[in-house]
Amino acid sequence: MNESQLVKRREWIELRELFGKEAVDEVLANQQHYEEWAFNHSKEVSKAARLLSELSNDTQAAVLFVKQLDAALKGALIVTMLRYYTTR
Repeated sequence: MNESQLVKRREWIELRELFGKEAVDEVLANQQHYEEWAFNHSKEVSKAARLLSELSNDTQAAVLFVKQLDAALKGALIVTMLRYYTTR
């Protein structure tokens, strides 16, 4: 294994340690979905903030929404990191 392969391997291990193997594997399997979400993230985050304020009276719905938003943001971050690691 050459040095560049070792660096990439170490970066993949770091990604899996940071986010968990299942999360990274899930993002890889659905990469297009997360790339599209990342592309539209600013609009989605604004919408999320508005919806969260509307849901503030319904705690259960707000908690579910925040969990879904967290998963989407995590996926977008993983895609961004994967793109960075694979284009260096």
